[in-house]
Amino acid sequence: MGGARKTATTTQNERVTRAVEQEFQAAAASRWGGGAEEFLWRSRRCMEAVLYTLLLEQKADVTSLAESGKGLDELLKQPELKGVIPRQVRDHIEGVKKYGNTGTHFQIDGDVSEASARITASALTEVVQWFCTREERALPAGLAPAFAALADVRQRIPSRHEVDLARERQRADALDQQLRTACDAAPPRDGGAPSRPLQVVGLALCLALTAGSLGFAVGRGSSEPLAAPVETAPRALALPDTIAPPPPTPVAIATTPVVADSPAAPATPVAPPAPAACRDGMVRVDGDAQTPAFCIDAAAVTMGDYRRCVDAGRCPRPAGGTGCNWRNGPVFDANGANCVTHDQALAYCQWCTSGGALPTHAEWQRVRPRRSGVRMLPDTNEWAADNATDGRAWVRGAWNADRFGWTTAPTTQGRRDLGFRCVVR
Repeated sequence: MGGARKTATTTQNERVTRAVEQEFQAAAASRWGGGAEEFLWRSRRCMEAVLYTLLLEQKADVTSLAESGKGLDELLKQPELKGVIPRQVRDHIEGVKKYGNTGTHFQIDGDVSEASARITASALTEVVQWFCTREERALPAGLAPAFAALADVRQRIPSRHEVDLARERQRADALDQQLRTACDAAPPRDGGAPSRPLQVVGLALCLALTAGSLGFAVGRGSSEPLAAPVETAPRALALPDTIAPPPPTPVAIATTPVVADSPAAPATPVAPPAPAACRDGMVRVDGDAQTPAFCIDAAAVTMGDYRRCVDAGRCPRPAGGTGCNWRNGPVFDANGANCVTHDQALAYCQWCTSGGALPTHAEWQRVRPRRSGVRMLPDTNEWAADNATDGRAWVRGAWNADRFGWTTAPTTQGRRDLGFRCVVR
């Protein structure tokens, strides 16, 4: 009987300990794909798993606590945790609890904001880092993608559906390649030319199979266009010698004289070519004859993004005055990269993307956040690429989701209410 109880306790210990990593990874996966509300309540679940694990380590009766439905408030008050959790970590847990409540319960004044998710992501990162590295333990390597996803939309963890879809695309691509290879099969071994009916049937079969494979790829629900097929030289069909080629069709030549000095018709404006497929974290915005199509960051650059550029030696350190996220340290890395000058923002865009730049005034005018998926916070400002007079540059301010206000700012000065994002043309 004692052995059975010991085995059950060991299984419970392993399950509760493993739950922290599982809940943390689930929260990170929902950060950019599940919406702010799902991310907030999943972050709260992760905090509960952390506290249950700490109580289990202190020999507390976690079974009774779980059966009585104790939440974060009651778990934090358990006497076994006195002196176990540092004060600053408790503050982060309290923050996750506060915003987790807003994501769990109906809010009469509207949905939760991205600001709540950003603050929660920073607090969740601090708590889990402390929990995993207590007593000089090494941070589990498997959690690195989750930490990266919390701080940067470009490191977003794909959902299970997206992973399955990518796997199906790979299978469809492999099948398509096999069918194309079969269409280029070698001639018969006896060296004789196949009869014309057999060639026609074989060509039709190859075309049907290739079209079927492409249809399979499209039918899986892909949201991205398939790559254009590689153009190859047309293959001539071998014909029997007894069949003569058809006579050439006569072509009528116009005899109307051409007036040499007649004015040429005005050329129709043609839109410049669109960029290649947008990389992760960017969305495509259609262009017109004057403004080419381009890719733009779905969200503004974070302080963590800019810090990596500084660590790589490609970006200068931004100002560290009051309200600047750089001054507040890595705990604010999930917030916007503010207090960055115009030239510093441009240096980051050139470093993080191939040919990256700041969006121009004309490009901003084509952005429609409600339709394009570009996320902007109200009462915020961002750099534009256009230089104004006297060492100033345009600054875009968001009045609401689809309207912009414009002003100028000195290119050599950053402001705490001024961030930026990048484009690829």
